[in-house]
Amino acid sequence: MDPSIGECSKNSVFFPERVCNLPMRARSEFTPRANPNETSLRSIMKPTPDGYIPQVGLEMEYEGPEVPNPALFPPEGEIDVPPIISNRRKLVEVEPNSAFDTVLKNEHNLRGRQLEEIIPGKGWELDALPGYCDGSANAICGRVKGSNCLLSGHMDHRGGITGDCLSGWIVFNLPQVTNGIIIIKFEDWVGASGATADWTRVNNGEYDRRSLGVAPFPDDFLFEWAIDGKITTLNKTEYEETFRKISQRTMEIITLLDDPDMKEPKDIEVAVRMRNCGRSKGLKVTHMYWS
Repeated sequence: MDPSIGECSKNSVFFPERVCNLPMRARSEFTPRANPNETSLRSIMKPTPDGYIPQVGLEMEYEGPEVPNPALFPPEGEIDVPPIISNRRKLVEVEPNSAFDTVLKNEHNLRGRQLEEIIPGKGWELDALPGYCDGSANAICGRVKGSNCLLSGHMDHRGGITGDCLSGWIVFNLPQVTNGIIIIKFEDWVGASGATADWTRVNNGEYDRRSLGVAPFPDDFLFEWAIDGKITTLNKTEYEETFRKISQRTMEIITLLDDPDMKEPKDIEVAVRMRNCGRSKGLKVTHMYWS
C-alpha cells in the first residue's frame, strides 16, 4: 500500500516500515487460533538436548462433545437466525487433532556455522488452555477444573511460553525467512516460570554453571538474542530504550532482525534469554513474526 494510505507507515518507530508492504508469517500461543497445533510457538520451538518442549499443564474437567446449552438456542416460537444466514447448512464438524506430535514436524537442525553454541534451556513452561482451541462452534477447549461455567466454551486466552533469568535460552527455528525481518512480541511484567522453582542456577546447573543475581532488574541485568549463533546483548538501559509498547501497555515488541539486504530465503535459528535477575523477573513470549 502507498504510505499515504492507512496508519501503518506512521508507526515506524515501533517496527521497520517495510512491514507495511511485506507478507508476514507468525506463530503464537494466543487462542482462539486456527489450526492451533500447526500455528503454535511450540511448532517452531527447538527441544532441549533431552527432548523437552513445554506442554499444557492444565487438565480438563471432562472430554467429549458438550451437552446442549439452552442459552445458545432461541426460545420456542422465536426466529432461529443462524440457520437462515447460513442457508440452513450445518456447521462444519471439526476433527480435533489430539496428537501433539505433529507440531514437531517443522523441527530441523537449522544452525549453520555458529559463533556460539546455543543450547535450549529447560526452565520454560507453557501458559495455555487445554483442548483444541480453534474458535469453531464444536471445538473442545478450556474446560478447566474449578471453572464456574464449563458450558461457556470460552477460548479467549493470552497464552505464551514463560521463563525467567534462570530458564536459559528459548530457541525457535524460523523456516524460509525471505525479507530479513524477525520481530518478537512478549510480556516482561509476568511472574517467574514455575519450571525454575527452587533453582538457583541457569538450567538448574545442568549445562550452564554461571550463578545469577536475584535482585529485580539489577544494574547488571542483560537481555540477549541470537540469530544463527550471533549474540546481541542489551544492558538494562539499552533494553528499556529498545523494546516498544504498541497501542497498549501489554503489547511489547523488539525487532530482532532487520536486514533489507537479504537476497535468498533461508531458515534461521532465533534464541532469546534474560540474565542476571534470578527468578525476580519473568518473560512470556507470546508471538514470533517473520518475513
